[in-house]
Amino acid sequence: AITVLLGEASSLIQPLAAWRDGLIPSQQEGAKDMVSLLQRVCEEAMEILDNEAQKLAVTIGVWFRPDQRGITTLEQNENERQEAADLLSIESSLEEMAFMCQVLSRYATFSRQTVLRDKSSIESRANE
Repeated sequence: AITVLLGEASSLIQPLAAWRDGLIPSQQEGAKDMVSLLQRVCEEAMEILDNEAQKLAVTIGVWFRPDQRGITTLEQNENERQEAADLLSIESSLEEMAFMCQVLSRYATFSRQTVLRDKSSIESRANE
């Protein structure tokens, strides 16, 4: 679910970034202001999309946390068969968490490279 969510967010952010980067300021004063305004709108939309995607990813993570049963019951069991099942559950959970860490890391890298966070960066890009 998180991979779909972050994939959709990046597929919405990427064209906005391309449009922002493709806008070339004109020498005419009114056109220059319009380009700067459009770049700012793109940046704000990208930042909102990124923030909301990250909030939703956290929410999804919280929803799935109770599914990690083996971790919480391992210490409470004295039954060997149940202990083995809990260990398998833990192994599966660790694989899932490792995969999610890779997904989140890739999205964070994409976000850092694409979404400008501070206003001075936006202004310096508009001046390029």
